Amino acid sequence: MKSEINTLPPLEKSAEWARKAAHEGKWSESAQRWAILRKAYSEQAMAWLQGANAHIEANELDQAEQLLNYGRQHFRLKSGKRSLSGVIIFSPW
Repeated sequence: MKSEINTLPPLEKSAEWARKAAHEGKWSESAQRWAILRKAYSEQAMAWLQGANAHIEANELDQAEQLLNYGRQHFRLKSGKRSLSGVIIFSPW
């Protein structure tokens, strides 16, 4: 039986922490928060894409490119095609 202490909330709920920084225009801070979330939710494409989006907004393009390249290599649709389709990049604007 799994302990509830070891169960993480859904990423959508945890993501509010990173989104709060984005809403405040603190894009580098948002990117740092997404990096922390990626450690806990490494198999969730949203954590990689939202982190890349935060880096883009912070004009940290090399970091964004690294995240997007990782995403292209590791996330696939059920059809087997390499794709990040279906994940909406968050923007507070």
